[in-house]
Amino acid sequence: MCPPILSPDSVPRFPHGWGLPSPISPTEQRLSVLLSVRQVLVMHITLRIEAPVACAQDGGGVESIRNLDASERKLRCEHQARTGIARSALGGYIMKRIPILVILIACVVATGVSAIPGNSLGFQIGAGIAGSMSYFEFGVMLPKINDKVFVDIKVRWMSSITWVTFVNMETSETVSFHPVVVGAVVSVGTVGPLVNEELRVYGGSDILLGYSFTPYDSLAYGVGNLIPPNLTFGVWGHFGFDYFLSENSSIYVQSGGGFKSLLVEDKTDAYAVASSWLGSGFGIQMGSRFHW
Repeated sequence: MCPPILSPDSVPRFPHGWGLPSPISPTEQRLSVLLSVRQVLVMHITLRIEAPVACAQDGGGVESIRNLDASERKLRCEHQARTGIARSALGGYIMKRIPILVILIACVVATGVSAIPGNSLGFQIGAGIAGSMSYFEFGVMLPKINDKVFVDIKVRWMSSITWVTFVNMETSETVSFHPVVVGAVVSVGTVGPLVNEELRVYGGSDILLGYSFTPYDSLAYGVGNLIPPNLTFGVWGHFGFDYFLSENSSIYVQSGGGFKSLLVEDKTDAYAVASSWLGSGFGIQMGSRFHW
């Protein structure tokens, strides 16, 4: 005799927590781990703070002191009172830093929980061009927020592709130099879904803050820094795609455009004027990314 065939509606439903697996998202896993860690930290600190302090109570507390005379009893109480205050101060110090611990733990947890390739902590190496400047950059990729939003922190070295010659049309002054920009770049954007487990598109913006100077001219001709003290800034937008070679590595190509400029005290300086627009325009970049 054949066993009866059960319909989907006749299969018994078990509530969560009866030992059967329940599908939960990576975000819920991260939240559960963080809450558990915070609960353990708070419990440990609370026990340290609220540790009982034995005082002049016959037969009570951690240690009986009924057989001590008045002076010894007073010294014992003062010592344990100071110990309790020190523990409270230590507990308060740690409690103020629990948010920092939680943030650090969140980064660690996110690297191991995310099941989507390319969403964990990692680093990238890339090179490209922006306008008339080429550049190399290296940086850290933070874990994706909600598996969608990325924030990358990088260091970029930009250099003019050729020697730049600038002619001031008003004064007919001509300068020729080789500008360099060194700065920090923060990239913010979003990623799309993973296609066929190997391809993903993304888009975002790069924000640069740095410094422009002329090290090559200084080394070759001993002229020092030709560009006056400045704050160099730039904003670029880009669109690209990742091609995953494995779960932990990918190559990428992106393109876009934007502008770069200088904040300088002497706005009439020919070198400052010439270097202010270099790096603006169309750009393309390619490189590799690696994740843990």
